[in-house]
Amino acid sequence: MTWKNQVRHGFGADVTPVLEIRHGSGNELLASVANGGMAAGLHEGTVYQLSCTAPSANLYIDDVLIPPTAIGRHSWTPAFFAGFVSVIAEDVTGKVAEFGLHVSPQASKASDEQFVQMVEAIRDFDQTLLAGVASAAMALGKEGHAGLLTANIQLQRLRRYGPMFVEAVSSIVRSPHRSLTAESRMLPLARIRQVHPSVMRDRRVVALATSSRLDGEELDTLQIRSHTSTPTFDTPANRALLALLRRVHARTRLLEGKVQRCELKGDKDEQALRSTRRLAALNQLSERLRALCRMEPFSELSPYVEVTAAGLTQVAANPSYNRTYRLGCLALASGLEGIQKDKVNVNYSWGIYETWCFLAVLQCMRSLGLTLIPTVSALVKSDLAYSASLSKHRSIELHFQPKFPSIEPSKGKVCWSISRERYPDILLVDVNGGDVRSMVLDAKWRSGRTNLLEAMESVHIYHDALRTSGNAPSPCLLLVPGDADVPALAAKSYIESNQVGAVYEFGVEGGGQNQLTQVLQEWVGPFKT
Repeated sequence: MTWKNQVRHGFGADVTPVLEIRHGSGNELLASVANGGMAAGLHEGTVYQLSCTAPSANLYIDDVLIPPTAIGRHSWTPAFFAGFVSVIAEDVTGKVAEFGLHVSPQASKASDEQFVQMVEAIRDFDQTLLAGVASAAMALGKEGHAGLLTANIQLQRLRRYGPMFVEAVSSIVRSPHRSLTAESRMLPLARIRQVHPSVMRDRRVVALATSSRLDGEELDTLQIRSHTSTPTFDTPANRALLALLRRVHARTRLLEGKVQRCELKGDKDEQALRSTRRLAALNQLSERLRALCRMEPFSELSPYVEVTAAGLTQVAANPSYNRTYRLGCLALASGLEGIQKDKVNVNYSWGIYETWCFLAVLQCMRSLGLTLIPTVSALVKSDLAYSASLSKHRSIELHFQPKFPSIEPSKGKVCWSISRERYPDILLVDVNGGDVRSMVLDAKWRSGRTNLLEAMESVHIYHDALRTSGNAPSPCLLLVPGDADVPALAAKSYIESNQVGAVYEFGVEGGGQNQLTQVLQEWVGPFKT
């Protein structure tokens, strides 16, 4: 339900629930938000204390119960995500209220404006890349495809629009669409108002018409064939709606199985935490859909119904059917493209940063004069791949989230890890005749000296473990949004000596893109297009 609907169906007029927000370290009230409202000013990585004025209300964030502390408050930390967060308060009777929170990224990593620019850059490129499994949501579209998270998007859409679809169908059940069917039947003469001229072939009717006498008993039993009409629910509109009902019910049952087996995208332990509440919602929806299929007008229809052009025409002409059918289609929607009006869970802030970094590296490569185009690589499997031809025998490929399988490469590929399977964020591969070399860039949503030195572990592992045609990637660099808290890591001499290092201020308005462009220019070297 939307917040507006939650206000209407929430705790009721006798209780007006309010969510109070405090810092984890004190009692000072930071903000309070009423049912259906939204509070801003929260930041990722900060501990908050949430409390609801409604008595004995449980708080849920992204289907996870936030347990109360000893003083009755709920401790919560928005860890590594930014966007809109929905807080659900549910009392012992099952009544709910919904509160919105807007979480911003840590100021030491990026400002709100810079983070928004990163998000918009990804939207312009492919907004399906924004979708994820974090607790935060952003407005995305409903058309096209869902990228790599089809089942997760289907679950969110079904839970949002499924109950609304059920309510709309229930309204139609109370006043369904009917039509009249014409058929030819033998009826008593007394029940016929108008006869067809062909009945004059019946001698008994001719006798009546010529005032000839008929035996009284024969007149009472006289039946003739006549056209009559009978009301029926078997209309193209009802058949189309029943077909849609069955599709929504089938989707519900499918997702029940996926949730129960933890087969959605994301960590299985995290899915298990959410499964109880998700299954309860899906089970309730499934039961209501099944019950509707057994009610009139649908119980009178054939088991084999389908959507036809005639059915869609009737649906479009009837406002209640049109709205209901639209809600059913929204409940089945899994696309993320088009106009951004539907809030969908997005990636963690570090995932959004990684995606933006790939686009930034793509732009840096193009600024060198390389014409990179999408490709299907023969070298390595990855989520996104671009290639540029530098000469007849030389080409460079750029990959996002490439797969380095353990111990040996996949069939026909040239990349592997000498330890466990690994997925660096960004990979560049230079193929020059028979020589193959590579560079790895690892985006880290980190700031501060301690965090940076700890994050350097990943580039050391990549440099030691990854192989491309038998060669280790050189160099392996961190991309970080913050300041140069450890300047030595970015020094040219340090990178040349150790083949690992860091690029600082790699953000929307930082100088990191210029620094990386210089590194890439030296790594690519001279070429002719």
